[in-house]
Amino acid sequence: MNLISRSLFIIVIPIAISILFFFEQIFYAGDVIFEKIDDRLSACTTSERGVVSGNIVYDFECTSLAYLNEFVISEGHNAVLNLFGEGLIKVEINEINNSLNTIKSSKLNLLFELDNPVPKSFTDGYGFSNKEAEIVTLATHDYEPGWYEIVTEDSHGKHYHLVFFIESSERSNVLFVESTDTLIAYNETFRNTGIPNNYKRSVTQKTKRKGTFPKYVPVEHKITPSKFYPVRCNAHLISADIVLKQYLQKNGISFTEVSDSQLDIPITYENVDTIIFGAHNEYWTKEKIKLLSAFVEHGGKLLFLGGNQAYREIIRQEDYWMIRNDNFKTDEQAFTSISQLLGTFFEGDMGTSAPLKVINSETWQREFGIDNVNNDIFGDGSDFSYCNAPYNFNPIGFMHGASSIETDQLIGGVNGFHLLAKGMQQNGGADVVYKEFKGGGKLLNLSSVGLWHSLSDPYISELITRFMQKN
Repeated sequence: MNLISRSLFIIVIPIAISILFFFEQIFYAGDVIFEKIDDRLSACTTSERGVVSGNIVYDFECTSLAYLNEFVISEGHNAVLNLFGEGLIKVEINEINNSLNTIKSSKLNLLFELDNPVPKSFTDGYGFSNKEAEIVTLATHDYEPGWYEIVTEDSHGKHYHLVFFIESSERSNVLFVESTDTLIAYNETFRNTGIPNNYKRSVTQKTKRKGTFPKYVPVEHKITPSKFYPVRCNAHLISADIVLKQYLQKNGISFTEVSDSQLDIPITYENVDTIIFGAHNEYWTKEKIKLLSAFVEHGGKLLFLGGNQAYREIIRQEDYWMIRNDNFKTDEQAFTSISQLLGTFFEGDMGTSAPLKVINSETWQREFGIDNVNNDIFGDGSDFSYCNAPYNFNPIGFMHGASSIETDQLIGGVNGFHLLAKGMQQNGGADVVYKEFKGGGKLLNLSSVGLWHSLSDPYISELITRFMQKN
């Protein structure tokens, strides 16, 4: 190869790779580019009409609409789908696997001929204009526990990507908690129906019906892997937890998946040794705090593989799920309980990313048998070779460390917590803490929503393994 050819080769290859990455990012960010355009053309056209008897009223036009009676379903039971629409409606059910290579597999395809137009309005208090939907019973009674996706498609090509979770009737001694309550707060149905979630609410919604969420609404969530790479770098709910669960399984840690609501029930804790929380378990009930506190005081172990934990209080009612306070700091008694249980709290460190550094190496050696020295840096970068923010074209390596996305910091004045590591962000980042309770219980809290990007790091992997092995 002559000098000119070699120079052209050196120039052309990086350009070709950059172009490939560019187009991959376009497809990878599908709902950001193409699908947002498509949403504007085919989504329900929604406008808030006003307030009637204290309830928000929406007017919208759709060719179809779907929602489930329950999006957490007990094993052995059928899902009940409510359909509005005209013409042929396709319904597809996919299983969401805890595998990055086969994240979705088809379970069922159905076709319905409907003459049941979408109601013209929705109110926070009375649902879809009190109009009865077409009730479709889906034969999910023989499905394995785990996450599933329902995709409905009408004659105009409009899709709804609903999710539901089948909860196991049997329990092992290790539980993995799915962030079902956080999912409701981030519900993506706002873009299609205008029905608010906790982060998409108009001024009127915030003043009239703040923090109130009707039970019977579509719970939409798109699980869309990249064309070339399996997950989005800032995915923080189902996709992030798939990565965490896959890691646990590869390391010989078996578990039963349960929904948040199960932690409000005392019987859930019977014969359980360890409870593991995923990337983003933000919404808690007071009953959950109380029962988890009792669990560790009686010898149970808690492992937190995420951040922004126990930040907001929720209350379950028969027809509503509601947020009582903006965050637990407004409730002194509850915040004290959280301080003694978790040791950390989210302090607004959002969207940053950095490695961790070792603090108190003596504790690492004494409690976990891990040799290191203070200020050792670990959790640097991302396990994913190509990981860009899906909402823009940031350079490769958007995630710069295990302390990332949203992080929790040690609460001043709490006792009994050992600070093992600290994020290297200027404002502190994640505080990794460990505690042993008087009753024999133990807690390891890694305090970062983005931890799932750094599971292959030897310090992080060994720390999790040694904690799971502790008696």
